[in-house]
Amino acid sequence: MSAGANHNLGIKTNGTLWAWGRDNYRQLGDGTTTFSNSLSPVQIGAGTNWSIIEAGDLHSLGIKTDGTLWAWGNNNTVQLGDGTITARITPVHIGTGTSWANISTGDLHSLGIKTDGTLWAWGRNYYGQLGIGTTTDQKSPLEITIKPNPPSQYQICIPNFIKTVTEVNNIYFPGISYVEAPMTNG
Repeated sequence: MSAGANHNLGIKTNGTLWAWGRDNYRQLGDGTTTFSNSLSPVQIGAGTNWSIIEAGDLHSLGIKTDGTLWAWGNNNTVQLGDGTITARITPVHIGTGTSWANISTGDLHSLGIKTDGTLWAWGRNYYGQLGIGTTTDQKSPLEITIKPNPPSQYQICIPNFIKTVTEVNNIYFPGISYVEAPMTNG
């Protein structure tokens, strides 16, 4: 289950995808082309292999059990990662990879982690929130290089920020500045 700004997504135990709430930018993914609100959950497509979903502000992301990445909704700041600025009314496959492990959405950008532990970002980058060393928007997923030491573990959380924790317990905030904070138990 994931709650966006004004819409929600859920996966039933049978792997089907469901959405409800505001659909002003097609963030529900139900194929409608007119502004509408769904007052109760509607099934999105016929697939039974959804494993992870993430509802953003005006867009949505999903990972299927085969590790493929899917996106739908608003795309005016390339937050879907499909290389276009075209809004998508149903889920579209992003790239050719089959190794996506986790995803997160910001207001106008998206983040993902692959099964090899690499961190990826795409979408709006006005404030450097993608952590790629520039403020250039990214139309498709781009691997984030973290220096000086690559972290051994990632945790995606707060919209507009990425929190990564290394094996030596240093915290990096791409797009802001390097911060070192020792972790404690308790």
